[in-house]
Amino acid sequence: MITTLEDHAIVTDLGSTLGTFVNGVRLGASKSRPRTTLLKAGTHTITLGLADSDVSFTIHVG
Repeated sequence: MITTLEDHAIVTDLGSTLGTFVNGVRLGASKSRPRTTLLKAGTHTITLGLADSDVSFTIHVG
């Protein structure tokens, strides 16, 4: 889930089995990993599932 605010965005993995990658850093898929990250101004890559997944997109914040 992506929540956009005025000058940043928040990406949350909602409990997926494989996780979500944000700028190459994995979220979720394990209780020991954070499920949320803050995106500040800039361009970010989000990949759903495994790091080499074809389901990837970019988001520009700010």
